[in-house]
Formats: sequence, C-alpha cells, structure tokens
Amino acid sequence: MRSRSSRDTNRALLHGLRHHNYQGRIALTALTVHDSEQLRAQKPTWVLEPFALAATAITAELRDLIGTGSDEDEPGEEPD
Repeated sequence: MRSRSSRDTNRALLHGLRHHNYQGRIALTALTVHDSEQLRAQKPTWVLEPFALAATAITAELRDLIGTGSDEDEPGEEPD
C-alpha cells in the first residue's frame, strides 16, 4: 500500500509544518488522483502529480516520434 504510505507522510509533513507556524510555500507529491484531491483539500501551495506529468510528456514525445504531430491531424493523414 505504497500510495497510502506516501499520503500519510504528506499529511504528517503538512501537519508538522503548520504546527510550527511555517509560513513558506509547500509542495507535495501525489501518486494518484484520489491522493491529489485529498491533499488539495488541505491547501498546500502545490500538489504535484509526477506520474500524470510523465504520462503527458511521454504521450507528446511518442506523437512526435510516430509522426502524428498534434491532435489536429486527421487519422491516416500525413503531417505537414
């Protein structure tokens, strides 16, 4: 249950920072959409979703590699 452990760690970190009146920005990472939603409800400055960001980057890279370019290309149509 790795996701739960990560979520619990984030919650403990956030609680500790707030308990000690930390006033700076706080960035946490979430491994799942569910974890992200729960963390955002606690209002850190940022919640990063590395797997979602990686999937987006990989999808764009694969589109470039296979030559589909952008979403605007018609299926079966060669890119310009």
